[in-house]
Amino acid sequence: MQHRASLYIIIFTIAMIAFPFRSFAASAESDLQDANKNIIEALQSAQSGNVEGAKKQYETFSSTWMSIESGIKEQSQDAYREIEDGMGQIQFALAQQPVKKENLENSLKNLKQTNEKFIAGKYPRTTAKTEDEGTKQGNVADLIVLLNQSLSKLDHNDVNGAKADIEQFRTSWLDIESVVLTQSSKIYTNAERDMVTSYAMLSSKNPDVKGAKKTIEGMREIIFLHLHLKQVITC
Repeated sequence: MQHRASLYIIIFTIAMIAFPFRSFAASAESDLQDANKNIIEALQSAQSGNVEGAKKQYETFSSTWMSIESGIKEQSQDAYREIEDGMGQIQFALAQQPVKKENLENSLKNLKQTNEKFIAGKYPRTTAKTEDEGTKQGNVADLIVLLNQSLSKLDHNDVNGAKADIEQFRTSWLDIESVVLTQSSKIYTNAERDMVTSYAMLSSKNPDVKGAKKTIEGMREIIFLHLHLKQVITC
């Protein structure tokens, strides 16, 4: 009997090694479904006039997003970009003084709907690109060029041109963000925040040009810091 029990234990151990917790692994959809509860609560708070409550719930979602975004990005870059767009709109709404209740509600509703679309599996899956790591690192300098171009266009009141440069920045960022993250999570977090916020500012019905310029300048400093950090690491 003891020999049989030992045999069962050995078989179970081998099975666990071969198929480690596969049935219990959380999917990107379930991760986002859990996180989306914070957006639902934030929307409810905003609708009742509790801006501070909405802000706290959104901040909880934003913090959770950092730990689940990679799984969503791997599955669908379209969903990833639209979720980050929605987050930028919320950040922009919360940055207004005073906060406009209608704008905050609408931005929360939009993000909730985007999250639910991904949860329901309605976004196309993305085929991952394979690129040389060195090429990715070289692209960081190109991002600074795009930021300089956008600032120059804002100086000449070309809001649409500046927005197009930030859109291109966001596309290029997808290719190198993992490299930045491995070197500094702080630089990564700040760049992600400023990227979506500046785009939201420029996409607004009444673009916040002054705010966008300040945000883009801050983002440029962050990217410069990354380049300096990379040089220190490689020396």
